[in-house]
Amino acid sequence: MAKKEVISCQRCGVTLPKAMTCPRCKHPNLGYEQPFDPSQDGTVLLSNVSAKQVERITTGYCDIIFGRSNDKSPYGIAVTSVNLLGGIRGTGKSTLAMKIADLCPPLTGKESLYLGGEQSLEEIRGYCGRFNLENMDKIRMLSIMGEPKNVFKVIQYWKPGVVIVDSLPKLAGKDPETAVELCKVFKEMAVDLKCPFIIINHSTKDDDFAGFEQLQHDVDALIVGYMGVFEDPNIREFRVAGKNRFGDGYANQFFVMRQNGLFPIKPPKEVTG
Repeated sequence: MAKKEVISCQRCGVTLPKAMTCPRCKHPNLGYEQPFDPSQDGTVLLSNVSAKQVERITTGYCDIIFGRSNDKSPYGIAVTSVNLLGGIRGTGKSTLAMKIADLCPPLTGKESLYLGGEQSLEEIRGYCGRFNLENMDKIRMLSIMGEPKNVFKVIQYWKPGVVIVDSLPKLAGKDPETAVELCKVFKEMAVDLKCPFIIINHSTKDDDFAGFEQLQHDVDALIVGYMGVFEDPNIREFRVAGKNRFGDGYANQFFVMRQNGLFPIKPPKEVTG
């Protein structure tokens, strides 16, 4: 009896009975049944690849922590990047992300998309009233509380200039594999749409991203917020936690939390001495 042929998913490796859309990661797995033609296999010599300057969104607000390509290029958010923003509760992650969402529309010519799962849209609108946001009519909101929404179709339809995911556990639940697959899809969308993703996730004092350690391999940058380590309890530090594919792996930036938002400041005396 002939052995039944099986294949592996091109993205996640799960075994499939035939070339089909993977039920696990939704990859279409096209091209299995086509004969191999080495002249059209998609490979290219590195020397023949054109080097391109990384395109960035420069907000003038928190650009240092997102990096720059070299000493002569501007800081900013790489448009094809997926960034994991962590920190203990109260650090100001959502406040920072909302400010980015507000600053981006005039720079990108597109709306920002904010996926809110930690509070209702009405609650988010309530506290944003304190922040003096200038482009609320360019920030499109989608609640991800309760029943799951098809966020991929929403993103593809509206083609935003930046996507804020607040927060990852509200989309992925407690399943680390789902969280990883979400980040992989977000990366594909970031490249396709030239739209950076800022994904909020809680982290512990040891910079463990709430049980999603594997995520650190599947995003472009890890940024962690810190509080309670300075004389002024309102000071926050956001620091790259050792990884940034588009900039310095150890950059940091300081902010002060006020009633009306999070504001950049110079390094406090505890840092400068």
